Amino acid sequence: MKLAIGAALLALAVGILLKVRNTQAQNADPSTYTASSMKEFKKPAETELKRKLSSEQFAVTQKCGTEPPFRNAYWDNHKPGLYVDVVSGEPLFSSLDKFDSGTGWPSFTQPVKGTDIVEKKDSDLGMVRTEVRSKAADSHLGHVFDDGPTDKGGLRYCINSAALKFIPLEEMDQAGYGQYLEPFVKAGLIKAPMHETAILAGGCFWGMEEIIRKIPGVIKTTVGYSGGTTADPTYEEVCTGTTGHAESIEVVFDSSRLSYETLHQRSRCALPYGLSPAHPAQNPGTRPR
Repeated sequence: MKLAIGAALLALAVGILLKVRNTQAQNADPSTYTASSMKEFKKPAETELKRKLSSEQFAVTQKCGTEPPFRNAYWDNHKPGLYVDVVSGEPLFSSLDKFDSGTGWPSFTQPVKGTDIVEKKDSDLGMVRTEVRSKAADSHLGHVFDDGPTDKGGLRYCINSAALKFIPLEEMDQAGYGQYLEPFVKAGLIKAPMHETAILAGGCFWGMEEIIRKIPGVIKTTVGYSGGTTADPTYEEVCTGTTGHAESIEVVFDSSRLSYETLHQRSRCALPYGLSPAHPAQNPGTRPR
């Protein structure tokens, strides 16, 4: 038995045919929607938002509240990255356009290119202001004023931290925001990502994928089957062990941050979990290799 398991640990292979099922499952937390899932985004019901958001996030985004100045998450954040809607994950502002306005709230000269910020007239508090809201989730973000840096267009987007989620620069690609990296590359803050694809086989793909997808530099994982003699097999057919398919994972990774050799080695570390007899997805047959 030990010899069999030892042999299985060395059986990572590149498959030729891959029948895939995309498994980038959406987390129930509304703040985890990524750029790739915006087309399918549907705003959660108010009861769901109350459960998922903090009381301050809910008050700001859903009830047009205002957080206290200088006592919020991002007013003094100087890290490079992207600010997205805490409800939908819609990209909103870049750290490249952030400046210190002295107000105690995050301030930006402009939204990221391609983002449609909704503007509305706001006559509350006895003055006329321009409210800004996100388009996808209709979240209240803050207000825009015309007292910003003149050399940057003269606008100041005064935004509540509670309406935002910050995606650090080094996590943007893996989080689904790779298309917004170009300005950071031009600014010399990060190397341009180089996406490559590897297909790995070697155990229960659910167990392996859960570990592999967390490796820094892995952008996307998709599970399926490689090899085999049956065309377009169903999951149930593969589970019989008679189709000859191997459970496989298609891994898209950034080779500027993660080499294939390192990915391969880290994948081997995932095998003991993938091959564990105690794993509920483990079935007899040839599909785990």
